[in-house]
Amino acid sequence: MIENRKYNHIFQGSEVDAVITNHAGAPILAIEIKSAQEIMRKHLKGLHAFHQEYSDCPLLCVSLDKFNRVSEGVRIVYINDFLKHLWADKLF
Repeated sequence: MIENRKYNHIFQGSEVDAVITNHAGAPILAIEIKSAQEIMRKHLKGLHAFHQEYSDCPLLCVSLDKFNRVSEGVRIVYINDFLKHLWADKLF
């Protein structure tokens, strides 16, 4: 169950747009939201910095990139697909 949502976390000088935590405050999902139509490595630096501190937490990049994939441990998901999962209460 999602207990808490936190936004704009800074890790090692990099930002993560949202961190969803459980009831104990442990992060269960880090989310970066990008308007880019093609996600490149530079778009994922905040998530990679976050991962250094919370290596067990899944990383998610939501964007306009229509090619869903995993890149360097980050799940990249097209915004429409993300919203379908969210509305179906099946958030990764």
